[in-house]
Amino acid sequence: MEFFQLLEQRSSCRSYQRKSVEESSVQKILSAGSKIPTPSNAKQIEIIRCGETELEIVKNRMESGYESALLKWEKQEAAKKVRNRIRNYYRFSNFMFEAPELFIITAKERKSISDLFLENGIIEEKKIDEDAITAGISLMSMTLTAEAFGLKSCILTAPLFYLENPKIDGNRILAFFCFGYEQNIPPTAKI
Repeated sequence: MEFFQLLEQRSSCRSYQRKSVEESSVQKILSAGSKIPTPSNAKQIEIIRCGETELEIVKNRMESGYESALLKWEKQEAAKKVRNRIRNYYRFSNFMFEAPELFIITAKERKSISDLFLENGIIEEKKIDEDAITAGISLMSMTLTAEAFGLKSCILTAPLFYLENPKIDGNRILAFFCFGYEQNIPPTAKI
C-alpha cells in the first residue's frame, strides 16, 4: 500500500473484534515504534506490551485516580461541566482494556540536553519535551504500520489524567497505544 493511502485511510478506532492479532504483525509494529530517530541518539523510548499484570496495575491506578478526581471536584464545588468531563474521559478511556493489543509508551529517566541547559543557566525554562516528541514519532510509525497490516489503532493520553503517578517500571508514561481488527459497527439510520 502506498504511504499516502495509509495516511488518508488511517482513523482512530475504539471498538475491536475479539480476534487476536498475528504475533508476527505485533512484533513488526513494535519494531516500527522502536526503530525511530531520537534526539542525541538517546533511544529513551521504551514500549511495554501489556499482559494481564500490567493491565491490572493500570486499571486499578486509573480507577483510584478517577475516584480521587471526583472527590477533588466535590471539595472544590466546581462546575458540573468539569465533573462530566472527568466521567466522560474516564469512560472513553476504558475501551483500551478490551483491545486485543495494548502498549504503554514510556520514557526512561534521563537528563536531556534541555535539562542540562536549564541546570546550568543556559536557558530559563524547559522549552521542549524531547521525550514527548520522540513518543509522537514512535506512535505515528506504529499507527501506520498497523494500518498497513489492515489493523486499526488508537493513541490515548486521557488515561494519564487519572494516574496520580504516571510511571511504570521507573519510566514516565507518555501515552497508551491499542490496536486490533476493527469491529464492524452497522451505520446508524438517518432520520
